[in-house]
Amino acid sequence: MILMTNFFTMLKTVRGGTGGYDIFVSGPVVKRNREYSMPTRVNEVSSAFNDGPIYLHPDGKTMYFASEGFNSMGGYDIFMSKKKQGIWSAPINMGYPINTPYDDYFFAMTANGKYAYIASNRAGGKGGFDIYKVTFWGPEKKPALATQDYLLASIAKPIQDPELAGEVKVAASINLTVFKGITIDNLTRKPVEAMIDITDNATGKVIETFTTNSATGKFLISLNAGGNYGIAVRADGYLFHSENFDIPSGADYNMVNKTIELKNIKCGSKIALRNVFLIPVNRQSDLNLILNWTVW
Repeated sequence: MILMTNFFTMLKTVRGGTGGYDIFVSGPVVKRNREYSMPTRVNEVSSAFNDGPIYLHPDGKTMYFASEGFNSMGGYDIFMSKKKQGIWSAPINMGYPINTPYDDYFFAMTANGKYAYIASNRAGGKGGFDIYKVTFWGPEKKPALATQDYLLASIAKPIQDPELAGEVKVAASINLTVFKGITIDNLTRKPVEAMIDITDNATGKVIETFTTNSATGKFLISLNAGGNYGIAVRADGYLFHSENFDIPSGADYNMVNKTIELKNIKCGSKIALRNVFLIPVNRQSDLNLILNWTVW
């Protein structure tokens, strides 16, 4: 199971809340032992009213959530917040027609940012909450003809229609790649729980550390395009596995699917290190150390 920061709704009366539901966050403290921190209220996106549910975009920086608070049009509305330098921005109401005076309660966007799905009990539905598909057409278009009130009393000073929808901005290009895969035994083909480190080879820093699902061996993370990454896989009873891979800079919302086959540790097993770099040997002692090193 991948250990990552989780956002969820919880009663406000728990850990500093004030009643109803707020948005809380909990992150891994000790990843190897799967220990999480105590939930903490996310003040920037929590109001004095009910907040949630939440949808966190695969980019990890954009949160969509429902709320009765802030500047709601009535009932629940859908809001958006961006994470910048570790702080969530002030929530922005997504506006009409995504939001209505009814309850617009859930929002989920596709990875390419063009479509979204919402749940709403607005007028015209089949009863209760219905699911609606939203299509984003880009920047706001100027209307060819503005609707006006042509009552006699307003001829001298026409009143513009206040219901014209505002702009909903969608990022033109977000280089994001969803990297998913599975760790399996190379002989039995059964899932293997493994610890994985993802390294940005440009900086040499480990940017992600997680454990694959113990039952299925599956994992899923998001990575920025235009980089070279190293993957190191460790599992009890199996040989160490490592390799490098590139994600092209022009890859917007790509999906990389990989099967990692792990070899059992036994006499005669061999390992291929695919991300070993040559270094100069300046001393005879260094050379002897390298020549005497054996992988079992």
